[in-house]
Amino acid sequence: MKAFKTWLWVMALTMSLGVAHIISANSAEAKTPFPKEPVQCIVPWPAGGAADILTRAITKYLDFTLVPINMPGAGGLIGSQEVFNSKPDGYKLLSNNPVNLMAAYMSGALEKPLYKELTTIGYLVEDVILITTSKKTGWKNWSDVVKFAKANPKAVKVGVPGAASFSAACVLVLIKEAGVDITPVPYQGGAQTRTALLGNHIQLEVTTGGDARGAVDSGDVIPIGVIANERSRFYPKVPTYKELGINVASGLPRAIFGPPGMDKETLDYLVAAFKKATNNPGFAKDCEKLSLDPKFRGPDYTVKWVSEQEKLFQPIFDAIKAEQKKK
Repeated sequence: MKAFKTWLWVMALTMSLGVAHIISANSAEAKTPFPKEPVQCIVPWPAGGAADILTRAITKYLDFTLVPINMPGAGGLIGSQEVFNSKPDGYKLLSNNPVNLMAAYMSGALEKPLYKELTTIGYLVEDVILITTSKKTGWKNWSDVVKFAKANPKAVKVGVPGAASFSAACVLVLIKEAGVDITPVPYQGGAQTRTALLGNHIQLEVTTGGDARGAVDSGDVIPIGVIANERSRFYPKVPTYKELGINVASGLPRAIFGPPGMDKETLDYLVAAFKKATNNPGFAKDCEKLSLDPKFRGPDYTVKWVSEQEKLFQPIFDAIKAEQKKK
């Protein structure tokens, strides 16, 4: 009898330990930290542009596996909508610049303000909007462009990365301020506008400091103006348009977003991970080659900055839409 009781006690202890192990295992599984699998990052532009190269560069410095996926179309809007409509679990992110999303909404190309509704993780680097020309034109500065365009109406074409992009809106301001007849031609991204410029299909290109670096260094492309409040340290000899008497300027941060409704724990993890990667000296060296300034800004700062840009550029977009209605 005593032996039987001992057996029962041993069996009960074994069962309780087994149950405890199962509970412990289930709890551990439930608390497995994000991410449990590779995270996709949609780049809404073709391969080869600065956004694509930047996204691939930062993957080397993250503590998790980030898989860039190019999904171009509609000036970056197809890929952006893909992330907007995805599950808010953090496994599908977006690499885009917030002012392009803002411009798409203000221009009427988007029904929803994705730049407000997407979950902002933060911006990684600062870039500048640059106007370039091919060496084949013989132009050296903006005055050369204006002189030729006034003498040859409709002869000058400028490539823009998407008809509803922020860059396209800036070009319309330039054209109006200069009083010239220059035709904007939309493309899917920086890689395509560069091909068109070098092929002499267009005479001007709206690009970014990051996109233009290689072509400028080779001498194939001449930078003639920067749409910024101050000169870029990567292009110190190129004047801003404010210096040239045209009041258009803005920064161009390249940011990471997630779908709407992401939980705080996942968001906090991603913010910390991207901040750590951005501060890595290796990433800083990669950015230097791309003419980009690594400067991580978290969700609060980024949202506030975009709100300030919204106030500045809303009158510009309202004026553009009013002009378009007259035509």
